Amino acid sequence: MDYSATSSALVGVESTDSYSFESFPSANEDVQLWLDQPELNFGWMIKCESEEVNFTARRFGSREFGDPNTSPLLNIIFQAPPKFSNIEATNGVVALSMVLEEGFSYRVEGQSSLAATNAWTLLQDFGAITQTTNVTLLDPMNATQRFYRIRRD
Repeated sequence: MDYSATSSALVGVESTDSYSFESFPSANEDVQLWLDQPELNFGWMIKCESEEVNFTARRFGSREFGDPNTSPLLNIIFQAPPKFSNIEATNGVVALSMVLEEGFSYRVEGQSSLAATNAWTLLQDFGAITQTTNVTLLDPMNATQRFYRIRRD
């Protein structure tokens, strides 16, 4: 076998239009590998779930054969991770400023050591944001060092 037996992504193919694949961790790993080591980019193989069903074959163009205007195109939409726009420590309080974008849920977490990988404490759950907004979260300085992160869902 000259391909991975594990699927990177799954999508139903009903017609010959364009198809969108949701973001699967294994597909993301494939693309990152191709960026890091382009010589390992052999592309994806499109395989039918059940090859015994009559009249289910689909034809896709390729870069090597056929019309170059209908060749497959991989379009990657990348969304930068959220970040703090400002961090300021004054009078025993850390002020964490950030922009929360509409359509996402956000959580701000903190911990005093990066050695403990699962010791993040929830500082604020902003829930689903209905309008892009600037916010500032205040956290008392209770330790000599503190690490923060924003999680977006």
